[in-house]
Formats: sequence, structure tokens, C-alpha cells
Amino acid sequence: MTSNIISNAAPTVSDINRAVLYLQNFPQMEFQVKHYFSPGIYQREIFMPAGSRVIGKIHATRHLNTIISGRVTLWTVYGRKELEGPCTFESMAGGQKVLLMHTDTICMTTHPNRN
Repeated sequence: MTSNIISNAAPTVSDINRAVLYLQNFPQMEFQVKHYFSPGIYQREIFMPAGSRVIGKIHATRHLNTIISGRVTLWTVYGRKELEGPCTFESMAGGQKVLLMHTDTICMTTHPNRN
């Protein structure tokens, strides 16, 4: 990934769409994922190795994200943040995240589960 894909400026939706198209040209990785369910809650824990880049899907609901361990750059339409675990942040409905893992990272997302 070139440095212009994750810049210091807050990206537009078009910037994120360009990043998605760019990163689709590279070999795709499968991550170790653990799933947890409790009444009304779904959690997904993901191990992402250093150097990996992730484009999150566009989610329908607001949800929480916790970086359990690791250091990442988070890029959303709300800006660019350098985050180090442990820390928690919120993703907004309709938003999409681009993550660059600087170290091996374990991240957990918590979603409402209506089932």
C-alpha cells in the first residue's frame, strides 16, 4: 500500500472507495476469527498480523471496537488516528474503516444481535 492510501487528511467516501479498489489487487489474507454470542450481543475477535491492511465492511449499526493489543492506524471519514491497545472506539452506522496494522493486533468488535 502506498503512503497516499492512508494520508494524514480525513478521507472522503471516494478516497475510501479508491483504497478498496487498490487493495483488491493484492493477495487477500484470511484472519483467525473467534465468534462469541450472548443475548442481544455478537462479538468477533480477530487476529491481524503486522503489516496487514484491512478494509472493513459498511455496517448497518453503530458498534464498538476494542483493540485488545497492538498498534494501528485507523482511517475513516472522521479522520486519521493512531491507536494502541488496549483502547475502545465507536464505529458509526454507514461508515467504513481502513486499518493498517503496525504490530500484530487483536481487535474485537461488538455488535447488536437481534436474533
